[in-house]
Amino acid sequence: MGTTSTAGFPTSGNYWEYLSFNRANINLGFMWFSNNILYRTTNLSAATPTWANVFTFTAPVTAIHSSIADPNRLYVITNDAKIHVSSNALSATPTFTINTLPTGSNSIASIAAIANNANTVYISINNKVYVSVNSGATWTDITYNLPNVNHRKILAEEFGGTQELVFIATNNAVYYKKAGQVTWTNYSTNLPGRRSPTNFTMFDDGTSQAVLRYYTYGRGVWETPFTNLRKLTADFVASATAICPGSTVNFTDLSIGNATTRTWTFPGGTPSTSTAVSPSVVYNTPGVYDVILQISDGTTSNTMTKSAYINLNGTNLPLSESFEGATNPPTGWMNLDNATQGRAWVKSTAAGGFGLTTSAMMYDNYSFNNVGDKDELQVKNLNFVGLSSASLSFDVAYQVYTGYSDTLSVLVSTDCGLTFTSVFF
Repeated sequence: MGTTSTAGFPTSGNYWEYLSFNRANINLGFMWFSNNILYRTTNLSAATPTWANVFTFTAPVTAIHSSIADPNRLYVITNDAKIHVSSNALSATPTFTINTLPTGSNSIASIAAIANNANTVYISINNKVYVSVNSGATWTDITYNLPNVNHRKILAEEFGGTQELVFIATNNAVYYKKAGQVTWTNYSTNLPGRRSPTNFTMFDDGTSQAVLRYYTYGRGVWETPFTNLRKLTADFVASATAICPGSTVNFTDLSIGNATTRTWTFPGGTPSTSTAVSPSVVYNTPGVYDVILQISDGTTSNTMTKSAYINLNGTNLPLSESFEGATNPPTGWMNLDNATQGRAWVKSTAAGGFGLTTSAMMYDNYSFNNVGDKDELQVKNLNFVGLSSASLSFDVAYQVYTGYSDTLSVLVSTDCGLTFTSVFF
C-alpha cells in the first residue's frame, strides 16, 4: 500500500487540477487552481512543500507542461484557444507570451515538449494533433491517420529527444510517431477491449526499464515497455567491478533500442567472448580489464566500451573516505542485503567523522527490527603489496534504544572474502 500526503496543498475543499513536474528539476512543480490561479513550488522534496501564487489566467486552464530541456519554459493551454508560453517560469513573477491555437481548446488538451529542445512542442486538442518548432508561434497539423476521436493525452520520451518519439492515447488505442514520419503506428497490443483511458503516463529513466502506463475505468492499469522504439544504444552493468582472482562477474545488458544480437568481449576473462544477454565471466589473472558490448538490430549497430572496468589489482593505499561524494555507496563499495528485506546502508548528513566531515554511512535499526538480520557494507578491494603493516581507523556514532540490542562488527579478509576476522565488535 502506498501512502498519501497533502504535499502542502490547501485543504479548503476547492478543486485542484492540472499538475506538471520536471525531471530536470525535481523540486519544481506547477499547479492550476480552479479559480484560474497558477501555483508553483520550488521545494517539492521538502516534507511540506510551499506553493506560491505566481500568475492568474483570464480563462480556465486545460493543460500545463514544464519543459525538461529548459525548466524556465512553461506551456499552458487555456480553454479559449490560447497557449501561454513563459520563458522565465522560475522568476518571482513569470510573464507569458500568448499565441492563438489552430483550433478550439474548450474540451480536452495536452502538451509535450521534446526533452532536448524546449522550442519543439506537441499538443493534442480534441481530435487533432499539432507540432510547433518555434515555441507555439505557428503550428503544423500532424493528425494524419489517427482516428477521428478525442485524443486523451500526448507524451514525449523524457530522455534523448533526437527521434522526437511521441505517444498519444486516444479513446480506443495508443499510437506513436517519430520525427519525419507521416503516419502514426498503433501500439495497443494486449490492451483490453472497449477501453477509454482515465490517464496515460510514462516512467522514463533513460534505460530499458522505461514503460508506458494506460489507466482505464474498470479495467485496471496496463503497462508496456517502449525501449524497442528508441535509438539503438549499448549499455551494461557488472555485478562487481573490483574483484579478486577466481571471481565470477555477472553482466547485465542495459541497452535500449530493438537489439536482436549482441557480442560481448572480455579481455582477461573466461569466456573471452559471448553472445548471451546476461553472461557470467570468470577472471583469474590480476590486472585491469576493459569490457566491450556491441549490439545490432540487423541494420545498424552500436558499441559501448568501458575502459579499465574490471579491476583485480585492488586500490592502492592509503584510502580515505568521507562519504561526501554523490555516489551512494562510494564507487567500488558494495551494499549486501543478506536478509533480502530491501534495507541497506545509506549516506546520512546527520553526522560526520571525527568532527571533520559532514556525512557518514548509516543503518536505520530504529525503523526496521527483524531479529537476526545482518546487512553489510563492503569496502572496495585494497592492495597491500609491498606493505609490512597497515592500520584502520574509523569513527562510530549510535543511539541506544532501551530494550533492544543491535551490534556493529568490523571484519577484515586477507583471502578475497573467503574468510573474515573480526577486528571490532
